[in-house]
Amino acid sequence: MKAKRLISILLVLVIVGSFASCRKNPKSDGGSDYDSDYSSDWYEEEGEGESEGDDGTDASNTSGGSQGGTHSGTNGGTNSGSKNLEGNTYLSGFPIVKKKESLKIMAVTRASDIGDTNKSQFTKTYSKMTNIDIKFDLVNDESMSQRKTLALQSGNLPDIFTRGCKITDQDVQQYSAEGVFVEITKDMLKKYAPNIYKFYNDYNLWDLVKATDGKMYSIAGGTQDFNYDQHYLWINKTWLHKLGISMPKTMNDFYNMLKAFKSKDPNGNGQADEIPYATWSSGGFFTQPWGVSAGIFVAPNGKVTYGGATDNLKNCATFWNKVYKENLVDKNTIDNWAGDNAAFKTLIASGRVGAFFWGWPSNLSNELVKQYEICPWPTSGEDNGEYYPVYTNVMNNFYPDAFFITKKCKNVPAALRFLDYLYTNDGYMLSCYGTPGYLYTKENDTTYKSTGKTASASDLLGPKWTMTGRYFLVGATYQTSENSHIDQQRNAADKVMADRVKKYNQKTMSNAFQSKTEVKSINQYRTYFDSMNSTYIEYVKGSKSLTSDWTAMVNELNKKGLSKYLSAWQTYYDRVSK
Repeated sequence: MKAKRLISILLVLVIVGSFASCRKNPKSDGGSDYDSDYSSDWYEEEGEGESEGDDGTDASNTSGGSQGGTHSGTNGGTNSGSKNLEGNTYLSGFPIVKKKESLKIMAVTRASDIGDTNKSQFTKTYSKMTNIDIKFDLVNDESMSQRKTLALQSGNLPDIFTRGCKITDQDVQQYSAEGVFVEITKDMLKKYAPNIYKFYNDYNLWDLVKATDGKMYSIAGGTQDFNYDQHYLWINKTWLHKLGISMPKTMNDFYNMLKAFKSKDPNGNGQADEIPYATWSSGGFFTQPWGVSAGIFVAPNGKVTYGGATDNLKNCATFWNKVYKENLVDKNTIDNWAGDNAAFKTLIASGRVGAFFWGWPSNLSNELVKQYEICPWPTSGEDNGEYYPVYTNVMNNFYPDAFFITKKCKNVPAALRFLDYLYTNDGYMLSCYGTPGYLYTKENDTTYKSTGKTASASDLLGPKWTMTGRYFLVGATYQTSENSHIDQQRNAADKVMADRVKKYNQKTMSNAFQSKTEVKSINQYRTYFDSMNSTYIEYVKGSKSLTSDWTAMVNELNKKGLSKYLSAWQTYYDRVSK
């Protein structure tokens, strides 16, 4: 009997040892291969170990998170062993902390498409994965500057500020010197945020994220979703074919097309009910064909220019004034923001509009949206002089101010690990599209696939663009049939824009941090000149004269210090462009 009992005990030990070996975390020494330091168990085993950790005691047996990035391979699902634990923070895998902690994050919100992210799928899922109680302090865009300033001055800080909190260069200088913003070093990123570290290496961001004292007080982010013009010119190709008209190549072609849409009954119902053109914003009276923007931009010769003082913009306003006066554009929906541009969207969905300015006409039926194609900006048909043949609004892909960790944060390593996941493919998908299995599934390391479900207005998925890390997939695709025509059209238009930017060697103003001197010299004029950008629409609508009023405006710009304002911008541009 004793022999049998001894054999039984030995067998049990062997079995236990085998299970322990299978579940051992290969990263238990705290090492990292950047994209593979999260396990993917939670995709298949969501909910494992939930009984521990929820009460704030010990979450070391909860399942791991997803693998981010592009490399293959996963880790085990648990964090075991003291070598992987520093204080309360695990150095790899999920959960991030052993005993429950919390993070308060200030972020912008917009009721129309974001909602209360505290109740989102992202927050619920990521809280469970990390064992961190995520608390969003949500502020609308109009109140953010005031709320941010109050937090900085009062010391009632969040643990993390996001980009939407409008931390200015002046804020960075003042509050980093006061120790409000935590300095982030290379060593910290390498140890606690390897995906961010890799992101900086892959896209050469180390200099971008440095403040002018040479230190880092923020974490950079980036997007490729909005690299070129966010909103484009969509034209009804069915109407073009019926009328025998080609896609316009010049703005004179565009004008003649609008005239034909208005008078030749392209929808074939025998009624004069067609609307030639519609735009949801005053920005729809686009300036690109004339080679300029309305505000600050960099000319082909590297000279910083204010478009509002150029003859090119005057020619642009003259063209659009003609379109406006002749009722070739719907006047009721311009800058009508009510209900998230509800009137404009209803108008487009009616099928009575020949051309419209919009980025994502996702509320249109598949049948209707396929009637439209994006027309890359036509040329002005004029000599643009020293400016670009066609200007393209190029957004900087990368920015230095995605996140700021404050002195209020009690566990900076955990905060870094928390943010680091947003720089992986799985983290991006979770923040944009919510919990896996609802709108999408992960097929493999390079493919996410739609489940066929469509998000409803009541679905709270995640923070999306309000909390961006590496806000794009790398080496992976999200396969969805929803609005594929829109995606195809935008991708084709973006390629045209990219080719133009390269062909014309177009310059782009940097968004690197400004020095104290640069902030002072620019900001003393900035409010006035920014406000003048919006006066362009008054000339389009005819409420101001394109002769006497325009001349008076240019004279006023010069008196208000235009040359000094441009000089200040030029100094900054020359420094950061070296």
